[in-house]
Amino acid sequence: MRAFIGIKLKDCHNNILEVVESLKSKDPKANYTRPENIHLTLAFLGEINEKEKALIKGVVDGLDNPPFGISINKLRNFKDMAILEVKPNQHLTKLYESLVEGLAGCGILLEKRKYYPHITLSRKTVLRVDKDFEMKSNVEEIILFSSERRAILTYLPIHIKRL
Repeated sequence: MRAFIGIKLKDCHNNILEVVESLKSKDPKANYTRPENIHLTLAFLGEINEKEKALIKGVVDGLDNPPFGISINKLRNFKDMAILEVKPNQHLTKLYESLVEGLAGCGILLEKRKYYPHITLSRKTVLRVDKDFEMKSNVEEIILFSSERRAILTYLPIHIKRL
């Protein structure tokens, strides 16, 4: 199963959808993230088996982070995508580092690249965007998702950890 760990941004989900709709009107041919798939990725896991899934659930459940807030501060391009940039903060960084450390302790290693918190709105866009934003959301849970290609790409929560 293909999987990742992420955060749903419930407090500003409708605001994000408004941004997506405004992009669609200017670049209708881009590949837009489906509304129910909008999220902030903490860790992309790739293909995992049942044993690894159990280990990952244990790591997620063992995280001891309180709820916290995040800010979205910019709409911009990243490679061929339009994204909303999430302003790094100490709570998000601590959560990410705790997660990476816990996964590594179980032998689950992630890609070695700097964590860049963002929300992907579209791929294969030709639209150039660069706009400051101010959106806020509370992070109260993290979710282990499966990423399944049915008729369409679907992200299904398979384990939820309340902070």
